[in-house]
Amino acid sequence: MLSLTNDGRINVQYGDKFYKLDLAFDRVLLFFKLIEDDSLSESEKTLQALKIFLQRSNESDEHFISNLPQDSNFLDEVFKIIIHEIGDSPYGKYEDEDDDNQVASERIFDYQRDAGAIYASFWQDYGIDLHKQIGKMQWSEFKALFDGLSDKTYFKKILDIRQKEIKSDMSSEEKTNILDAQRYFALKDPRIKQMQHNTSTLASMFGIKGGK
Repeated sequence: MLSLTNDGRINVQYGDKFYKLDLAFDRVLLFFKLIEDDSLSESEKTLQALKIFLQRSNESDEHFISNLPQDSNFLDEVFKIIIHEIGDSPYGKYEDEDDDNQVASERIFDYQRDAGAIYASFWQDYGIDLHKQIGKMQWSEFKALFDGLSDKTYFKKILDIRQKEIKSDMSSEEKTNILDAQRYFALKDPRIKQMQHNTSTLASMFGIKGGK
């Protein structure tokens, strides 16, 4: 969650060492793409996720792996922090809400498929070129701006089309236009459900028990 008192960059302390987590928005989006990749095993996903968030750009895989603590407690700590940071929200959740009982709603957008609309909308509302923010803008900053996109943006108009209901008092032409637009902007894979950014859902994909 975005804070106005720090820049969102996080260090994980384990023993007497500190490990810098890179939570730039592009890395988080790579992580979302990774966990939907059915071609990888859980152990492969775990390693790739660690590389996304912890590996420095000029560091070889061998050096990176050899410098990680060979301890499952370290993995637990790292993933708990990652899951908390990318799933935390200031709104929409009560303190006594049970994450395990949340029902996944139908997905209405996809960061990969809607990338062009999101890019155009950031430019339209904020004058921000997201390509120039790769490796710079933190996830908390991106998410705050993403959630604040105005209804006039291309992305929000697409969401409106996808969620628009066909009503009985509409003319045949109106119904046809809406259905045609919904088919055009439909997400192509109906198997994908909206990812719930909470500890129980993401942690389970890595076989990690979430904590509070």
